[in-house]
Amino acid sequence: MKKRSSRRSKRVRKKNIFGASLIFLVLICISVAVSVYLSQKKNSINIDPTTFCPVNGSPFVTAILIDETDQLSPIQQASLKNELQKIRDEIPKYGKIEVYLIGNTKKNLLKPILSLCNPGRGDHANKLYQNARLIEKKWKDAFNNPMDKIISSLSDVSTSDESPIMESIQSISVSSFNNANNKNAKFRLIIASDMLQYTDGFNLYHLNTNTLTSFNSEYLKQMHSDLRDVKVEILLFRRTTSKKLQGHQLINFWEAFFNNQGAFIDRIYAITG
Repeated sequence: MKKRSSRRSKRVRKKNIFGASLIFLVLICISVAVSVYLSQKKNSINIDPTTFCPVNGSPFVTAILIDETDQLSPIQQASLKNELQKIRDEIPKYGKIEVYLIGNTKKNLLKPILSLCNPGRGDHANKLYQNARLIEKKWKDAFNNPMDKIISSLSDVSTSDESPIMESIQSISVSSFNNANNKNAKFRLIIASDMLQYTDGFNLYHLNTNTLTSFNSEYLKQMHSDLRDVKVEILLFRRTTSKKLQGHQLINFWEAFFNNQGAFIDRIYAITG
């Protein structure tokens, strides 16, 4: 009887130990799940379902201003598309990209032909609770494909009698860079243009030494914008008919123009063609 009782008590102890271990493992799993949920909730960002931008503003804003006032050669079109694809791939998660076309702002501010945020790539997904394949599909459908569509349409570029580059920059400054929703963002302005401003008020086709010291002119005072800490990149279209105008004097003018408004030129890249 004692041996049977001893064996029975051992089995009971083993069951108790197994039960306690099982409960302990379940508690650990619940604890991990709760921790993951709370961490995800803490780090979650309220996202606009249309633009995929954070409702409280994107931390990075890249505005691309494209000059459609003169026709590009096929080589220039292809080179520009390559550069724009590189820029697209540089946009970080939740970074915003806006694409504008240089145009007249006498009646209305420029409106972007594209304004989207990068929702994130599949290779950045958290393997514990995110589906990398679905995230990558979302990136392609919501961000990559719309951007590719805009890039592909650039071959349909038109011509214009004016090239209001300064007015277009000012419009972007007011509507985007100084928008209250973007107050904490880092800004990048990319201008794809020949940089030859041509309007009734200011004409860089008549560039001379006086132009470089004309920032006290009434016209340039009107063109002043708040571009503090904006990083500027220029994708320069070389014009065969304007080679003499696109030298150091032109670059010096634009460097002074942006410095005068608190911005700085980070890169100038000559588009092939």
